Amino acid sequence: MTARQDRNHPVKSYTDPRIEIYAPTDTSPYYRVYGYDGAGRRVVDTTGGRTLRAAQDKASRIAKNLRRNRRQHSADPSRVLAHAEAASWLEPANHRTRENKPWSTRHAENMDREWRLRISPHIPTRASVAELDDKQLWIRILNQAQDNGLSSSALQKTGQTCRSFISWLMDRGLLDRNPMRGVRYSVTKADNQGLDPKTVHPDQVPNWDMVYDLATWLAWLAWPNRPTAGGNRRHDIVGPQGRGLQPVLVATTGLRNGELFALRTSRIDITGLEIRIDEQLVEEDSGNRSITPPKHGSIRTVTFAGFLEHDLKELIDYRRWISGEPDPVVFPAPQGAWEYRRNFNHRFRAAASRANWPRHITWYSLRHLYGATMLRTLPLEVVSKLMGHHSPDFTAKRYLSPPGRLVRRRPRRIPRTRSIRSLTPAEA
Repeated sequence: MTARQDRNHPVKSYTDPRIEIYAPTDTSPYYRVYGYDGAGRRVVDTTGGRTLRAAQDKASRIAKNLRRNRRQHSADPSRVLAHAEAASWLEPANHRTRENKPWSTRHAENMDREWRLRISPHIPTRASVAELDDKQLWIRILNQAQDNGLSSSALQKTGQTCRSFISWLMDRGLLDRNPMRGVRYSVTKADNQGLDPKTVHPDQVPNWDMVYDLATWLAWLAWPNRPTAGGNRRHDIVGPQGRGLQPVLVATTGLRNGELFALRTSRIDITGLEIRIDEQLVEEDSGNRSITPPKHGSIRTVTFAGFLEHDLKELIDYRRWISGEPDPVVFPAPQGAWEYRRNFNHRFRAAASRANWPRHITWYSLRHLYGATMLRTLPLEVVSKLMGHHSPDFTAKRYLSPPGRLVRRRPRRIPRTRSIRSLTPAEA
């Protein structure tokens, strides 16, 4: 074996800090530079160039960085106050983004707000950094944030702030490990690591009269000849019948918003009264939209109410005729493109205010009505699969009290005499 191929003996080595330079091999024409911390752990593994001089220059720069980090990390975590270290962490000039720029003012304000409202109240004033190496502490912080009614996106922001602070402490050498490892801060996966999903309050579940009132006003808002203050209104290609059908369909099938917006006509089996859910429309904060498998990969088949058979068949025929496609989307935006979450919420709120819906009852409450209704007659495991939950435990914590009793009021019987076709502006 030649010296060019020897990876067991460095061609150059240094101490304090320990750095080793290894010669190139036949398969790699570059020198390798390894750097080690005080505990003997390899913390640097990089190329050093094609010449030994270039490798030595790079080793010199690495040595300076390791010595500087060693000075910064020499503090005893048990003597460094957590709140004092957080003050340094919140300084925008101490951080760099991926583009090597300091924190923006807005980002710094968001981090400061999350620390002040969600994290710092759970950390005693005289607590040391060593006391932050406790997984249960961070779980309590996320649990409390969730109990305060934060949405899934807001809870995720709190979790990211916690991880950012922990990364700062690890980079400073004050924490040897990440105490949040394995802790997910998504509401939908909360019960996997000790975060309890928020139980639905009985007042958050609408009754069927409220569902049909909402359907009536959604149909009225989509009526093409409805007078508006802004002049002529563009024709909604889904039509009043389709808009009025949306809340009733969600209340009887439990479809999520993304699953509703991505639903195509070929997924609806009119004869078998079934809907196959295998896609969802995902909208990012930037506005980009894409089609992905359902949440948790929960591809499933649900049964819709028999009294919707005629209405769905008419809507499917209408959508195929007006789009000219064999398999169009059933519920697109009024202009025919993919639905936007913001525009849909605006239409829902306009109809909900006319239907006298309380502000705390949202469109997602229709899904809660479906879950509460199904749990009256079907086993827990079946309802969990129909709703697309990742586990029956989540369904139980969401809709059942600890003794196994439904925490929701008994929903009224579904009125089967009314038809979506009867939802006209005259009723409104």
